[in-house]
Amino acid sequence: MAHLRLDLEQTGGFGGLTLRRKLDTADLGPDAAAEVEQLVAAAERAPAPEPPSRPIPDAAHYELTIERDGKGRRLSFDDPAVAPEVRTLIARIHAHGAQP
Repeated sequence: MAHLRLDLEQTGGFGGLTLRRKLDTADLGPDAAAEVEQLVAAAERAPAPEPPSRPIPDAAHYELTIERDGKGRRLSFDDPAVAPEVRTLIARIHAHGAQP
């Protein structure tokens, strides 16, 4: 099982707030860590959605930094074109992550 550190920044949405959460799989139980790792793998495989043809008011933007074995990768997602497995990952990070 790989050790992952996740850093999520959510901007936009209603009120234009910026929300940040950090999650380290070392802080989770084995089952929760395995689930997060599977969701991260699915997010990394998710095809990049087409950008919207016009701006969408109150749409959220997500920047996810994944650190694995000392190497970082950054993924970007925009509402409403966020894949279901990515939405689940975002929900897990919000539920189990800490504010930086």
